[in-house]
Amino acid sequence: MTKRFTEADVLAATSSTDPAPIASRRWYVGHTLPRRELVARTHLERQGFETFLPQLLARRSHARKIETIRSPMFPRYIFVRLDLSRDRWRSVNGTMGMAYLVATRDHPCPVPSGFVEDLQRSADGDLVSSPAPVFMPGDSVGLRSGPFAGHIGKLLSVGPNGRIEMLLAMLNGSVRLTVAQDLLEIAG
Repeated sequence: MTKRFTEADVLAATSSTDPAPIASRRWYVGHTLPRRELVARTHLERQGFETFLPQLLARRSHARKIETIRSPMFPRYIFVRLDLSRDRWRSVNGTMGMAYLVATRDHPCPVPSGFVEDLQRSADGDLVSSPAPVFMPGDSVGLRSGPFAGHIGKLLSVGPNGRIEMLLAMLNGSVRLTVAQDLLEIAG
């Protein structure tokens, strides 16, 4: 038996505070101008679009100072949630800081379902926590930055505060170093 919908059923189904039902809204990828991800996010949100700009903490060395900054997880890309049947999605391409929506021909390509949602679940706001590498005594590790950047050594121990003691082979001997875990990477 087929159920007949009344006008009241249709009004009840379409009335909500959100102009587009959640099921019809999808995440799309926007390509931004170089280093303009934050500008693009600000201007997209001013137009009423929902955005997500996942960021990671990164170490930056400048003028002999090492500082921790927020850096886009995907440089030059931002996620925008749209309902293509209702939103004026072409205006995204003309938004300050944006280059274009990633598309095939004249139609934006949606991100696979669940991808952005998984990122959001692992994030605190826009800050996505990156998994810490697991180092074990005896591992060959390389230094990513600092005066010994590029040198490879042997990991001796991992301290409770995340500091790592390593043995670095230099010239005719070895040097014991204690460094922060985030300065190391697995070698080879």
